[in-house]
Amino acid sequence: MHIITENPSEALELATQYVIQNGDEISPRGMATKELLNATIQIEKPWNIPVNMENRKLNHKIGINEALQLVGQVTDPEVMSDTSSVFNRFLDGGIFHGAYGPRIHGNLTTVVEQLKKDNSTRQAILTIFNSDKDLGVDVKDVPCTLNLQYFIRNNKLTARTNMRSNDVFLGLPYDLTQFIALQGAIAKALDIEMGPYVHVVGSLHIYDQHISEAQWIKAAFNGSFKDYEPMWSGSTIGEISSTARSILKGKTPIKMTNFERFLVGSKND
Repeated sequence: MHIITENPSEALELATQYVIQNGDEISPRGMATKELLNATIQIEKPWNIPVNMENRKLNHKIGINEALQLVGQVTDPEVMSDTSSVFNRFLDGGIFHGAYGPRIHGNLTTVVEQLKKDNSTRQAILTIFNSDKDLGVDVKDVPCTLNLQYFIRNNKLTARTNMRSNDVFLGLPYDLTQFIALQGAIAKALDIEMGPYVHVVGSLHIYDQHISEAQWIKAAFNGSFKDYEPMWSGSTIGEISSTARSILKGKTPIKMTNFERFLVGSKND
């Protein structure tokens, strides 16, 4: 499957329908599932987040808080547990073993500097899954994301996320939000526009118990970020990360973009 579309909401609709209609039947851990291997989703105007569906109510605070932690390069288990009790299932000793924010901490600045140093680089990569820490370990939270890669082409920032596994119903709506938010942060630190966002998944799947609810979803558009504008304020990745952490803690920055105002408003809803 290789989907190319304009916005994240339509991408979610098309990917969900394709998996339901064309997925192969497997049963990981005894759970009936439809799976599609080696799926690629390319979104030309990714800044139109979060995803919105006409007949499915999403908890946007999940994607928002995940985005704030990722861009802020931190983890806050208490915030996620307050956002949804589901996250308590993935805690090991009060922490998330696979939390993404700490895994990119420090390296995010290096990636931005690499892109500034060489705008043709193919080495701007943030690694999430670490075989030394994650392969064969007995934990509840093994990272689904392998790595994140960034390219400057045509003076725009293209982002590529590589995932070992992605639930098109439970995880993809919120993964698109957090990874596109990070793309927007890096683009702002580079002072260039966002280009396409590409999401590559080894196993894109849906559990049979969710198919009846998922098969009728349809993209809805609110038009909030139809034309590109920077998603974040701040001139360096350090300033942007600091803003994300402030919003996560409930503090309102003095100067905000439309996207940041949306984040603050949605957290307070």
